[in-house]
Amino acid sequence: MSGYLQPSPQQMAEIMKLPKDKPVVMINLLKFKALTEDGKTSGFERYIEYSKAVMPFLMAAGAEIVYMGEAHPTIIGSEEEHWHHVALVKYPNIDKFLNMIQAHEYPHELRSSALEDSRLIPSMNDRV
Repeated sequence: MSGYLQPSPQQMAEIMKLPKDKPVVMINLLKFKALTEDGKTSGFERYIEYSKAVMPFLMAAGAEIVYMGEAHPTIIGSEEEHWHHVALVKYPNIDKFLNMIQAHEYPHELRSSALEDSRLIPSMNDRV
């Protein structure tokens, strides 16, 4: 199975069109690898490494972890699609998020090595 781990160029173009003056909550749906490429570390353990490495980037972006927790079986939706973890991270605006993930030192490789599949969905309250 080939999962989704990085945005496509078209997805990046779409996210850059989002309003620049509103907070955005990034909805993360995560499925961890059973074992990473080294065969010694679980995807969850590697994601813990990523979480520690990304914390300074989140702080510099003014981000707030709103929620992180284990996902349970889907109630409405595909029974074949099961996520291990859910995270909601709020950023002051989409530019803060984009600048963070485009930083040269951002630990993309740790995140990618931990995950089998993921979804990253921006959410904004456009009505207020």
